[in-house]
Amino acid sequence: MRENTEQLAWRILLLFFGIFCLICVLSLWGAYWFFFVSTVPLNVQLQVARGTVSLISPGSAEPIAVTNPHYLDEGGEVATDATSQALLLFSDPYTGRTVATMTLFNDTIATVVRARRPRFDFSSGRFTVTVETEQGHIGVRLPSGNPRATEFELESRHGRSTLRRPGDYIAQVLQSGMNVTVIGGEAAISTDGTPVTISDGQRATVTEGHDDVTLSRSETSIVTNPQFEEHPPDAPSEAVGWECYDRYDAPDDPRSSWAREVVDGRAVFHLWREGENLNHAEVGCTQDLGEENVGIDVSGYGSLEMRATMMISGHSLSTCGILGSECPIMVVMYYRDMIGADRWWIHGFYSYYDPMFSSWPFRCSTCSLEHERINPNVWYTFESGNLINLIPAEQRPRFILRVKFYASGHAYDVMLDEFSVLVGP
Repeated sequence: MRENTEQLAWRILLLFFGIFCLICVLSLWGAYWFFFVSTVPLNVQLQVARGTVSLISPGSAEPIAVTNPHYLDEGGEVATDATSQALLLFSDPYTGRTVATMTLFNDTIATVVRARRPRFDFSSGRFTVTVETEQGHIGVRLPSGNPRATEFELESRHGRSTLRRPGDYIAQVLQSGMNVTVIGGEAAISTDGTPVTISDGQRATVTEGHDDVTLSRSETSIVTNPQFEEHPPDAPSEAVGWECYDRYDAPDDPRSSWAREVVDGRAVFHLWREGENLNHAEVGCTQDLGEENVGIDVSGYGSLEMRATMMISGHSLSTCGILGSECPIMVVMYYRDMIGADRWWIHGFYSYYDPMFSSWPFRCSTCSLEHERINPNVWYTFESGNLINLIPAEQRPRFILRVKFYASGHAYDVMLDEFSVLVGP
């Protein structure tokens, strides 16, 4: 009887010792997980760059129309229509630094599945973002200079794209498949097989119903330093390859200003002019291409596209002035056509419209398209489409001579983050 009692006591003692050890292990693991593995949500802000977008919040089945900034929770779905564009800004809730930006071009549907950062700064974990795209055209930028790495995953029914390094990425998701283009970064494309890595200047294509990933060269920019990242060592307010100027009608009026700055993790050109009761002025930057008065021959390419990313903080004139020629942002490409005539292609952007001046034109006399109205204080990306198809055959470019962007009018405050002319097969 005594032996049974002793055995029972030892068993109970060993059982509780085992429970104690288990509790210690679980406590240590729990503490490790909490301090080194656990995460908190990133701030995700929806900004509307043009038009009106649709938002479905988690737990809701009804979409709401959004025109102003709106914060998203994980599970939120954003949709643009044929005339709208949106920007998702992912930022660190502790520091406010931009972790990633995602542009939703027209006719795009995307859901923020996950947006996280480590709970504590001493953790070595990454910023992680996962976005599911049903359809459309998106652009992702991962800025450089963040204290920890960012892993951005794009998911669609055709596969998964993991964006790993600072740079720019363009993705299109269609019924027939998807493609991902890398500009200055690195991505891994995965279907059901081994991930395929693509780097700067490459495009990966996945076709519906196939697991193979096809690699090709993407379009390249013929503009030097198109994102203004390079600057002279002794002049950080200038950008390599660009020459800036200002012009004014009245000598006593305030002059315009320009400077290269870093905003939202982007290297930008800032153009501005302040004051009241002003006369006309203009400030901008130009770049000559190729040899002087010869340019760059683009006759052998099948694709020619202009792309520019911009923000208009404000301007005093309604639309683009009384003649439609004073937009707060104008982008110009000077070229020589197939028969040797010098021409230019110009397009304007504005954010402020006063119905009292509804008779003012929405297109300048030399513009091919109406100027675009975009929302103020939001980054907007313009893509011209293939200009070889849009410009009449007899006026198509053979040599690109020069490019220019400028602000004009009376008072204005604008920024440009990119100005590219892209050529491809």
